[in-house]
Amino acid sequence: MRKKIETERHEAERLNQEIDELKYLRQDSDLEEYSSESDSSYESEDEDELREILKSLIIRNEEQEVRFSKV
Repeated sequence: MRKKIETERHEAERLNQEIDELKYLRQDSDLEEYSSESDSSYESEDEDELREILKSLIIRNEEQEVRFSKV
């Protein structure tokens, strides 16, 4: 159980890093100049999807911690 919780934490950290990287890329003016509107749309969708995955992992992690604390 502890190993699963630790794995979930690492996955959440990894997803946070990916979200940060996407934010950085969106703010990079050189990349924005060359990207089309559809590319920006895809990046936004990717970021939204990553946020949903992160939320799901956080919820699962919290549920695991509650179950673990009851043991």
